[in-house]
Amino acid sequence: MMLSLWVISLGVIASGIAHELETLHLSA
Repeated sequence: MMLSLWVISLGVIASGIAHELETLHLSA
């Protein structure tokens, strides 16, 4: 149970970071 929560959390964080990097790249 806890493992799946960790995986989901990491996925959300990773997608958030990827989105931030993408916006930075587009605005650069």
